[in-house]
Amino acid sequence: MIAKTPGGQALYSQIAEHMRTDLMTLKYGEKIPSENELMERYSVSRGTVRQALHILELAGEIYRVQGAGTFKGEGYPDASALSRIPTLTNTLARNLRRPTISDVKLESLKASGKLCELLECEEGTELWKLSRVRGTDQKPNTAYCEGYILKESIPDLKVTDLEMSIIHMICVKFGIAFSHSRNTVKIIYMDHDICRKFGVADDHPVMSSTIVAYDMEGKAFFADFTYNFDLDYEYTFNCEYTWNEV
Repeated sequence: MIAKTPGGQALYSQIAEHMRTDLMTLKYGEKIPSENELMERYSVSRGTVRQALHILELAGEIYRVQGAGTFKGEGYPDASALSRIPTLTNTLARNLRRPTISDVKLESLKASGKLCELLECEEGTELWKLSRVRGTDQKPNTAYCEGYILKESIPDLKVTDLEMSIIHMICVKFGIAFSHSRNTVKIIYMDHDICRKFGVADDHPVMSSTIVAYDMEGKAFFADFTYNFDLDYEYTFNCEYTWNEV
């Protein structure tokens, strides 16, 4: 049992801190105890447990899926900024979906054409290409994603470094701070082979979104393309986003 000391930290804040410690032993997407189990564990009311869960949810450390429970999230280094970036992981969690990732592939290539323009780099600049298939526990194949990172930014990148969100990986695992990003979205028709992979017709509309992120010196170093075949949930997108708000 956790007791509140006079003038000290609120009870729900103490519980949230204890839960953070427990979350460290879990992997992304693992289920956490129910509200009833937490009430019994800490000998507190449901309202206190819900306040603690709310703190963790705002920080992205947990997310809820209606009818399934509450799960470990990735956690945001700055809940006021990173948690609001319209990544596919965040969007699925906000729409009460349980995000999944599969078919992750890492390859090395040299920048050309559009990538040179987006990343403001010279032809032949060495890049990492990190492709993956995204979805939910109910629809495992809903989106195809390709991320391109300047090799000089993360020279030792490994395919196992990516657990779920590529933005979270860059910010938290490699400690690279973003100053701002340029985000665009449009409806397109995809390549025939990719449409076949996702089991949709060639004339199926696909929502294409692009994020180009800039480091603290204002240099573009990362571009991510998401081709979303599942349009049955709300998806919001800002055209311009400043990460470090004053």
